[in-house]
Amino acid sequence: MTARPLTASGSTVPMILPVVPISGSMGFAITARDPLGQPHPIRPLRAGLEHSMQASIGNSMLTRLSFTFAALVLSSLSAVAQQIPAELALPQRGTLLGKYPAKGVQIYVCRVKGAGTEWDFKAPQAELSDAQGRPFARHYAGPTWEAVDGSKIVGKVLASEPAPKAGAIPWLLLSAEPPASGILAGVRFVQRVNTSGGVGPAGACPTAGTEQRVDYTADYIFYK
Repeated sequence: MTARPLTASGSTVPMILPVVPISGSMGFAITARDPLGQPHPIRPLRAGLEHSMQASIGNSMLTRLSFTFAALVLSSLSAVAQQIPAELALPQRGTLLGKYPAKGVQIYVCRVKGAGTEWDFKAPQAELSDAQGRPFARHYAGPTWEAVDGSKIVGKVLASEPAPKAGAIPWLLLSAEPPASGILAGVRFVQRVNTSGGVGPAGACPTAGTEQRVDYTADYIFYK
């Protein structure tokens, strides 16, 4: 034990500071006593050391989490890019909003053409969901995507590629005018990929105005 005199602030009474190791810890405490043996408590240094260690650990964990999140984002972007044909690449750099599976129908209507009739595409009708299976948006004529909060975009086809799967509607790249607010705020491009089904009937149709609905699924990828 080491002792040395100390004068407390605002007092002329000398004090002696024994430095006492704390058993089983990384810190130590200082207890001040005057010549009469009366204690003058001083906050243990251990608390300061523990606080510093906790802050250091917290900062380290935050840094690791930040790097992990960045790695996951880059991995997701890379995985999405690998699935998309070069012909459907964005014409300019965009930020991924998300990839949403859709399930619905492609609607075809029988129209008069010349002296006969034929099936013509009318509109899609589908529901998009998020990764947890919750409703994300409705897809309908336009083509329009309307999010659950009411924000919406209308697409314009920029490019089309045949689907790898037989009997599936084409993969598409579309542009859109972004809304100012809402879930779809800032969305400028949409890709339709991983399609299955949806191809309309071929040949003549019996009666003008008759509709036929063909089941389909697809993934829609939104970019800001």
